[in-house]
Amino acid sequence: MTRVFISYSRTDIDFARHLRHLLQDQGFAVWMDETGLGASERWWPTIEKNIIGCGAFIVIMSPDAQSSDWVEREILVAENPDHKKPIFPVLLRGKVWSRLADIHYEDMRAGLKAALTPGFVRRLEAAVPRSSASSPPPAPPPIPGAPLQIGRPRRLLKWIGWGALATIIALILAFLALFPEQTRTEWFQALGLIGQSATPTTAPTDAPPPTDTPAVPTDMPRPTDTFPAPTGAPIPATPVPFVPTGAPFPTGEAALRLITSSDTLTIVVQASASVDLRGLNLRYEDSFGAVITRHPADDFDVLVLTGGLAEPGACFVYREAGSSTPLADACTNTQKVFRRDVTRADVFWYDFTTNRPRDLVALNGEQLIIVCPGSSSSCDVAYTGAALVQPAVAQGYPCAATITTARGNPIKQLRRDSANDRTRYDIEAGRQIIILDPPTGPSSDQVYRIADAATQVKLGWIGIEYVSVSPACPILP
Repeated sequence: MTRVFISYSRTDIDFARHLRHLLQDQGFAVWMDETGLGASERWWPTIEKNIIGCGAFIVIMSPDAQSSDWVEREILVAENPDHKKPIFPVLLRGKVWSRLADIHYEDMRAGLKAALTPGFVRRLEAAVPRSSASSPPPAPPPIPGAPLQIGRPRRLLKWIGWGALATIIALILAFLALFPEQTRTEWFQALGLIGQSATPTTAPTDAPPPTDTPAVPTDMPRPTDTFPAPTGAPIPATPVPFVPTGAPFPTGEAALRLITSSDTLTIVVQASASVDLRGLNLRYEDSFGAVITRHPADDFDVLVLTGGLAEPGACFVYREAGSSTPLADACTNTQKVFRRDVTRADVFWYDFTTNRPRDLVALNGEQLIIVCPGSSSSCDVAYTGAALVQPAVAQGYPCAATITTARGNPIKQLRRDSANDRTRYDIEAGRQIIILDPPTGPSSDQVYRIADAATQVKLGWIGIEYVSVSPACPILP
């Protein structure tokens, strides 16, 4: 138990990375989910195992984290009496959470400018000695069907070294270009780099005139500005290790278009009807070889309010803060333009280490749609929309249920924000629902996470005493 586990909301990933670097500089080994693993139930055992195996549990407090059911689940594991972990709250935004009010917290509301205080380091060292945390944590075991993650920090160092050498050579060539060719030739002859020549050598008359543009084989494919809807499994120009295997998602109308520049990524809805973007995932590999998945439906507040539905002509623009790049030509209706400013560290579509755009893999859930190579600034995506939750199954979760109560109709028992939320909302008795997960919470206040059976839209959490479950649901102990 020599590692520190960081629990955070995906919207706070920039600060989480900053905190990780601060801890590593102090000699602590850190484990944090930087790949969006928590968005899938099949990754939960890996996350839970790393919480149980950690020596200290840090939770980044912010309004987004407080409303995150995944952060809530991670805290519940850390608080479990069977393997209770020392919790170290870090306040990033908002107020201190009432459930952690009795624990000394670290005030880091300065964000990316914040530093660790000596007192916090001493308290953390009492739980995780730095002397035993100098070695990096072991990689989590692979999970069947998961994309391969390949760490390549040495490659980054190699790129930096080659980049420095290339810069020096470019400066020397630029300096030499300031002088006439005759002068340069005399210098090279004096240095012995080239031999003496009595008469100048002339090129044969039948040789083609030299050009500044290198020859390109005629059979080489050239990048295009647009991509037709794929007719089979898309094949990228270069191998991409994080593309999932298996059959691609069924093709159809190219409902979306991705338009990129070095500081903006625009998702244009070019479908003729509204599209549910909750199934859209964009996957990429960062400079260190980590495979990361972005969920646009979680990144734009308007999609949270509309349940993921995007109107025809809508544009969702990721842009680096301070960018002056104009809107894409396809975004003609400014009333349907929605922006999300990100820091340079979170410009996931462009690699500033190599100064090249990244390949982006577009998926519907975990099913491949198309690989959009970074060599092109535009990519059509045949995305058809996806249901937010699966329908009820014959046995196990998710399973069917009905809201029921003896206290009247409606009742104020639905919790929309988190399983720990104490604010109640109306929900009518007799409503058909889907129970998504096993009950969670302390034995005296267990809740189900539920969705509407008809629309498959998440509703929130509700006490188990207000639900009449079907025989398909596992029997509670």
